[in-house]
Amino acid sequence: MLEHKKIITLLFCTLFFNLFCISSIAYGEDQSASSPSSSGESVLVLSLNDALTQALANNAGLKQSALSLQQSARNQGAGGNQWLPSITAPSGSVSMSSQIAGTGAGMSAGDSSASWSAGAGLGFTYSPTMHTTQDNLDATYKRQLLSYQTAVNSLKTSVASSFYSLLADQQNIDILQNTVNVRKGQWDDVKSLQARGFRTELDVLIAEQAYRSAEQNLSETESALGQAIGDFLILLGLPNTTNLSLKGDIETRQLSLPDLQTIVNTYLAKRIDILSAENNVRISELAVKTNGLAKLPSLSLTDRLSVSGSIVSPNGQNNNPPSISNSLSVGINLPLESWLPGYPSSISEKNNKDALQSSQIALDAAKKEAEQDIIKQIATLEQAARRITAGELSLSISKRTNELSEQQYNAGLLSARDLQDSRDSYLQAQQTQLQNRVAYINAVYALATALNIEVKELYTQYGN
Repeated sequence: MLEHKKIITLLFCTLFFNLFCISSIAYGEDQSASSPSSSGESVLVLSLNDALTQALANNAGLKQSALSLQQSARNQGAGGNQWLPSITAPSGSVSMSSQIAGTGAGMSAGDSSASWSAGAGLGFTYSPTMHTTQDNLDATYKRQLLSYQTAVNSLKTSVASSFYSLLADQQNIDILQNTVNVRKGQWDDVKSLQARGFRTELDVLIAEQAYRSAEQNLSETESALGQAIGDFLILLGLPNTTNLSLKGDIETRQLSLPDLQTIVNTYLAKRIDILSAENNVRISELAVKTNGLAKLPSLSLTDRLSVSGSIVSPNGQNNNPPSISNSLSVGINLPLESWLPGYPSSISEKNNKDALQSSQIALDAAKKEAEQDIIKQIATLEQAARRITAGELSLSISKRTNELSEQQYNAGLLSARDLQDSRDSYLQAQQTQLQNRVAYINAVYALATALNIEVKELYTQYGN
């Protein structure tokens, strides 16, 4: 019963934490707000914390998981009812008769009689398997709780990944819009120079092609962003007509992690997949234990109380005073079938023992896979950090190369095609670095999920 209270407490703490104490990230505001857009429509402005709160409250898949958890908790809480006796209260019976003529059975003509009876009973059946029933309910509840926690972690990771991807898309659109404006101006400049004989028709066509290409790229990116926002609204459980705006920055904080073995030793046993595999072993052990207890005799007790009587009228004589009887029966059932080979119960016992071995093998495999997953996530994070460093260098070089190309083109030392290649390289470097930063944040969330801790805790422990 103490363990039961602990698990129930854990449930409410988990739900309270997820719905009201979102602390997965150290950035962004804590409150969502609605503000009017330039067209007068209401805009829902969300930070990452706001988006997480909306998803945890409204996501359809998480709601279904919560209902399953609620049902499991209800079954677990009712486990102790098996020790209560069964109560039967069968309806009483009443019969009436009248003496029409003559006399008989103590009755004269015109007399009538009524007889009645009522009863109630208590029953209790004790089986040794009752001792494992509550343990099975506790283990089943824990399995559902771990499934719910997995759903929560998965949802948080998906929301954060989508949130930062949308932020990156918005910033990319700003970059592309600026590119469109710049290339439109460049096209106009080249046309003006061509009219004065300083540029060729080829230069004009190359500049126009660059402008048209930038316009097309911007249009396609805006369309993709609209679709991505629609998917994000579904993830949050919000209407797809919601006018959404995101606020936040794509900031990357570097992590300084300890050696790999220290991380594995610290967090491996806390992973949900390991806890689930251990719980599956527990369930299999209980199944084998239940099979053993089922071979023992069961005891049944039944106590029945009966009351009956009759009344004769009009004299009101009670010829048969009420009688009260009580019966107590005791039965012992010995399940001989469970001791005989080849019977269903014997086969079930062997199957459960095989299932126990299988769950133990699965646990060992899960530990190896979990360790490998932690190694992989750390490697991905380190690679993402290296890409950011390389991306910064590439961006700096591309920016300077573009500046020099502009100078050489204006001096007549570089062709229009080469200049356009330089501009495209600079644009690509900007977009690539934006993607690198998002990939790093996603890697941080993936590592936090692999360690089964919050991102805020990961930064607190190992952030620079």
